[in-house]
Amino acid sequence: MEMREIQGVALVANEDTILRQFSEEKQRLMDFQDDLEDIIPTLLSANGIEVANISFRIKNEDSLRKKIQFKRKYQQLTDVTDLIGCRIVTLFEPDMERVLEVLSREFEMIELVDKRKKSLEGYIDFGYNSIHVILRFSDARCQLVEYQRYRDIKFEVQIRTALQHAWGEIEHGLGYKSNFEIPLSIRRKLTRIAATLELIDEEFEVIRQEVAQYNQSIDRIEKVLKTDINKNTLIQYFETSSRTREFSSHAKSQYGLEVSRDDAFISRLKIVQRLQFLGFRYIHELDAFIEENLEGLKALAEKWIEKARPKVINEYSMLVYVILLASAKDAAEMYQEQGPIQGLQKAIERIQ
Repeated sequence: MEMREIQGVALVANEDTILRQFSEEKQRLMDFQDDLEDIIPTLLSANGIEVANISFRIKNEDSLRKKIQFKRKYQQLTDVTDLIGCRIVTLFEPDMERVLEVLSREFEMIELVDKRKKSLEGYIDFGYNSIHVILRFSDARCQLVEYQRYRDIKFEVQIRTALQHAWGEIEHGLGYKSNFEIPLSIRRKLTRIAATLELIDEEFEVIRQEVAQYNQSIDRIEKVLKTDINKNTLIQYFETSSRTREFSSHAKSQYGLEVSRDDAFISRLKIVQRLQFLGFRYIHELDAFIEENLEGLKALAEKWIEKARPKVINEYSMLVYVILLASAKDAAEMYQEQGPIQGLQKAIERIQ
């Protein structure tokens, strides 16, 4: 038997062995993935890292078979390092380093491949400018009884930005297996697009820093009052205004309610757009209205609390009462001949 035939027989034997081991280990791998789905998001959240998406997968048998046949180097299942895969998509490029730092601190790093490129010839590969890292549970983590059975499992994590991910998916969808198959005219277009996306990725980070600086600059009520109304300035207003504190304290002391501060409320109810519709452009205009109508706002809140009987009140709900009262006042003038009840009904119709 020739050497090539012998090698072929050995590869088939290895393939059968690895696939059999994979079938036997499938449940343990699934359990491992379930635990990773809890651990990794928790680690990122605890370190203040916001990401666009985290996804996990177990390599299926067909994909594993193709990998064994293509690589022609695996002897047993533990040689395959990406049976479990995780993709972390960050919002900003610097967060890729922060994610890598957390992972390398919390797990044992087996291998690191940094595919990021900054050279001009690498622009077409923008979608592949990701970080790939092979990890396994550290000895310290494996001291915990529930993780001891995962000691020998390696897993791969891919880290990339949202723009890199989008570009990679689109380029993959074009159907070219390598850059050498791409006609020169199309390659030039792809290079220009990739260069533009890389620039956008960098500009998003610049904008994030400018927003952070802007938020830090409006840390006192005197500065806040001079700013236009947007979500950030509304948040700063509630942090610095004595009037909003008085409103919240009233609800807490009068009804024993817990007061929360969930700023997603502002976006969810389109508070900024509704205030602008009513003519509020600057925080000082909003503040003047609240000062003039604070007792009326408290009365509206009391009626809702007595009817709904909540245990928790969102501090930003005060803005809803501002919108209702401002709409009622506006509508009362427009529909004065119809009476106050009809005027309030018209006001509610206008802000729905």
